[in-house]
Amino acid sequence: MRSFIVPALVLSAFLFSACAQTPPRLRGEFVAIGPSQASSGKFNGTSVRWGGIVTGMRAIDSGSCIEVSAFPLNRWTSRPIRLPSDAYTHPDEIRPMYYSPGGKFDSPPRFLACGNQIEDKSLYHVGAVVTATGAVAEPFVFETEFTSCLQNLPLRRGQPDYAGTVHVARDRMCAVSLPILRIAQVQAWAEPPSTARHVE
Repeated sequence: MRSFIVPALVLSAFLFSACAQTPPRLRGEFVAIGPSQASSGKFNGTSVRWGGIVTGMRAIDSGSCIEVSAFPLNRWTSRPIRLPSDAYTHPDEIRPMYYSPGGKFDSPPRFLACGNQIEDKSLYHVGAVVTATGAVAEPFVFETEFTSCLQNLPLRRGQPDYAGTVHVARDRMCAVSLPILRIAQVQAWAEPPSTARHVE
């Protein structure tokens, strides 16, 4: 009886790994930097793979973009993980902290994913969970209210959370720098967020 258990476990692990893989179009060689690092403008041209929750749309000089609250990616599938349960329906009514490997709760940084691949609003809507690959471009810098920039201040209902990508805070205003990802490939995930602990 025991001799059948081991092959069955091996077969189950193989089938799981075969099903749970990064989609081919999202595969490749990417630099392990996050949006917070790229918001400085020092990594322009770098190939990255980022993902998270779509929190809105933005039109900038070079085209239309989705604004994304970035979350870690599952190591095997490249799906964003550690997403709050109500992120789909209320992406800007909560401060969606996640537990980081450093042992603290972090406010996710944001980035802009830009390209004509996001024109289908039925897929790339507010609350959608996405993963995108592409090259980092010059950050989009703007000012916003003080209360949407600092992690120790409560957000008002519907107010965006830019605490993860703020650069300067003074005179009750903040300068936010959102890195731009020029989309090479993008995927909207129909499945619920992964709860796996393994991240890139």
